Amino acid sequence: MKRTLRISLALLAALLVSAGILLLAPSAWAVRATSHGVGYLSARDGRSWLGTHRLGDNNLGLCLEVTKRPPEGSELTYIEGDRVGLRDADLTARLAFIAREFVTTTDPDWAAGAQLATWNLTGLGGHPSSWYAQRANEHALTVSIIADQIRDRMNGSSGASRSVSASVTLSALDATPLTVRSELSVDFVGTGRSQLPPGRHGGTLHLTGAAFTDGSTTRAIENGVDYAIIPTAGNSTADVSAVVDYTNLPYGNSIWVATGGKDVQTLLVPPAALATAHATTHESGISPLPFAPAVQTQASSPEATTGAKLSDTLELGVREPLQQISSAESVVQQWGRYTAPDGSQQPVPVTIDSTLLGPLAEAPTESPSVPADTPVACTVHTLASRGPGRYQTPECALPSPGFYVWVESIDPKKTPPELGGDRIQPWVSSFGIVSEVTQVAAPIPSPTPPAIVIPPTSPSGSPPPAPMPPVDRATGSPPASDRLASTGRSVADVTGETGLALLTAAGALTLGAGSMIATRVVSSHERVHRRRR
Repeated sequence: MKRTLRISLALLAALLVSAGILLLAPSAWAVRATSHGVGYLSARDGRSWLGTHRLGDNNLGLCLEVTKRPPEGSELTYIEGDRVGLRDADLTARLAFIAREFVTTTDPDWAAGAQLATWNLTGLGGHPSSWYAQRANEHALTVSIIADQIRDRMNGSSGASRSVSASVTLSALDATPLTVRSELSVDFVGTGRSQLPPGRHGGTLHLTGAAFTDGSTTRAIENGVDYAIIPTAGNSTADVSAVVDYTNLPYGNSIWVATGGKDVQTLLVPPAALATAHATTHESGISPLPFAPAVQTQASSPEATTGAKLSDTLELGVREPLQQISSAESVVQQWGRYTAPDGSQQPVPVTIDSTLLGPLAEAPTESPSVPADTPVACTVHTLASRGPGRYQTPECALPSPGFYVWVESIDPKKTPPELGGDRIQPWVSSFGIVSEVTQVAAPIPSPTPPAIVIPPTSPSGSPPPAPMPPVDRATGSPPASDRLASTGRSVADVTGETGLALLTAAGALTLGAGSMIATRVVSSHERVHRRRR
């Protein structure tokens, strides 16, 4: 019967809307009270009734005004209770409870008991409750007991209520896992506001900026139950909203009545619709999702010499496919952040470990990992405290000729959890990347100079003609000699004044290291022959 009334209301609303009538309040329409419903007819007078009354749409109702005439045969109109002066919150809460729970019963004892409980609230017209209970004949005592039970239930911890409200909360965004939870709270007449036990009612929850673990953003939920959710990936901050809606909640003090003329009893009828509850929440902050740092590298020089210093240029960013990286701004948006002691949000620092491998006998071939037994020249560490961007490693000396190559890695354990280290995904570079290779060439040996040969002295005391000196291929000139061409004596042997005289007589004067002025040497024998000529 509840269903019949709700369908009738829905059909009426649809007809009015199609006719262009704007509904500002629940609609009202006429219906005839046709007969007695469920209950008892007094055997004493054959006309006094205790129970529900049936309406032309097969709905049922309970009388609110015992002193007025019965409604059978009268035209009644459905309206909300406050329009007939029923505005006391506690009274309407109790009447709404009876309307929801007992008006549609098919048990005559409970129908009669509900009518008696209703009159106990609205007035007995100067008679005790037991006087009306006698209309149930031999069931009078049972009906009186049921009326008392209804009264006790109305005033109990889950009885009549003034209102119902919903709430929805998100756990802290750095919680693991992130959860959403909705609660229902009811303001009961007897016990005040209290939170309903988990799983009492179902609702629908919609997320923005996050999804449930199955990937959906909308799902059916139960009150008081935690549901794990995952923020949308691709941003260092999370911005999550949740909206929950409940319908058909059997709470609140909204009532509907069927009313007629001033002398006709008004009937309490089941509500056209049960209560609804709606709630929203929003949270923004640092995303709890992991992020994936990566480094693009470039050795400082492709060629170097032994003993030179080599470093590596590091371009720190994030790996795809968290999002397609289209700009430096998008990289920053994806980089993890943490909350500093001053409350500001700062980029999560990472330590980049750089190892210079070598010397290698030949240029390395690119591979996912470092081959076993590869020699290590040095290892350096770079703290990237500014987040994404360019960094330079400390320098490493190149000890000997060969090929050298850098490899890099990021270990999350080197960043404390309070700085976001537990959200860093590890990273290791490939081995043998061309941009990371430096070659140190072996030095070219200097040419060895030819040996100097001192010619022997002839028996006549005159040196034999000196052989032609070898020509230096580099200069095209004969190599220097420390022998005088005139005497064959070593310049080193000629010292002091005697040496100067000899050198002068020989026609040669040494001016300094590596410099010499030479003249033609004329022997005494040649001078004699010249005079004879």
